[in-house]
Amino acid sequence: MSAENTTEKVKSEENGSNEEENNGDSSDSQATTETGQNEDIRRLKNAQTAALSKVTKNRNELDRYMADVNDLHKVKAAYAQLIELCDAYQQAHTEYLTVLTEEADVDRETTCFEGKQASILDFRKHVQSWIQQ
Repeated sequence: MSAENTTEKVKSEENGSNEEENNGDSSDSQATTETGQNEDIRRLKNAQTAALSKVTKNRNELDRYMADVNDLHKVKAAYAQLIELCDAYQQAHTEYLTVLTEEADVDRETTCFEGKQASILDFRKHVQSWIQQ
């Protein structure tokens, strides 16, 4: 750092600011942008995980209700809720994909989602069959 820059830095620090940080350094703004993107990714991944957790909880509840044929009304109500929760999970997944920038990440998350969706669809068919008995 030159003597002139050192003097400017000292003057800036005396005034309560750090001119060196506000020097138009793009690496700082890039780091801030990356941090914001990482926070968005984490937030949306957590939202997707929470939505899937609600689907799983509902599936477990349906399994318990289906153990008793007298709980048809409970099964129907929980099944209607399952459909809504599945829609919310689909939406959370779609929103999460919008922030992923790497194709490998998108492919991995899509493959995982499709597997979970297939399992959910099989379960929904099982519940529909149970209701129609």
